[in-house]
Amino acid sequence: MLGIGINQTVAQSKTSSIRNTINELETVFLEQEDLLSSAYVYVGDIKPFMNKNDLPFKKIDINALNEIAIPLSSSFRIINKELFPQSSYTLKKSDQGRTLIINNPSLFWEHCRRLIIQTNFLESVDSTIPKRKSVVKNLLKTKEEDTKSTVSIEKAKRELKKLRNKTKSDEKYYDLLVDRIDENDSKINRCYVLITSKKEFRDIVRGTGLSLHKLKWNIENIDKSFFKECDLRMLTEISLKTKNPEILTPVPTSSYRIETCGHERKLIIMSPTEFWKYSNCLIIQL
Repeated sequence: MLGIGINQTVAQSKTSSIRNTINELETVFLEQEDLLSSAYVYVGDIKPFMNKNDLPFKKIDINALNEIAIPLSSSFRIINKELFPQSSYTLKKSDQGRTLIINNPSLFWEHCRRLIIQTNFLESVDSTIPKRKSVVKNLLKTKEEDTKSTVSIEKAKRELKKLRNKTKSDEKYYDLLVDRIDENDSKINRCYVLITSKKEFRDIVRGTGLSLHKLKWNIENIDKSFFKECDLRMLTEISLKTKNPEILTPVPTSSYRIETCGHERKLIIMSPTEFWKYSNCLIIQL
């Protein structure tokens, strides 16, 4: 009888331990789902924020928002438009302004989760043209709404319920949960790197049939086979065989430094979270 009591106690302790672990895993899963479902949007004039580095982004759920209103203004532009696939959205005119209609959310937000639509664009650039590139980079250091999206959390909870319904034991549910967390982890930490010469990049763009005037390009028209897929947690430095590398995609300047190594340069990523905060694509022109 004593042996049976001990066995029951051990079994209860093991069950309790698994359930505690499951509770922790469910919390991780909900946080991952919120991250995968979230994006940040700012629509307005960026001129007032040029020296403040505090663009007030609004956090949105990518599965719940498919239209973004652009107020009536003399002009507007989508900053880093190249990172938003052209086929994933349309612009619709109205008397009140324009509406950006997202036809394919997963494609639209695939490579960039921060959308800046600058209004009154032409009025803002007349005296700031030489500063525009640095201004955009500085704007990447921003204030955000950190509240979790109710929509994405509820969706994630429903997904957890489905997983639970598929199993009859905590052990099987645990295994399913771990698999889903590993899958989400891979998505969250996936990045794409393209290091190319100016001539090679022009050839890549030329192959898309796009205009070469000012080297216009769009991420949708670059074959993914040109990119190297990496885990951003493992990528801490990149060797660059040139004296003057140019980063074509948006990266906060405070998140990296470039060191000289003889006739080459080395890009050191000091803060991976900040470095990849704006986009999971990195294009460097040698």
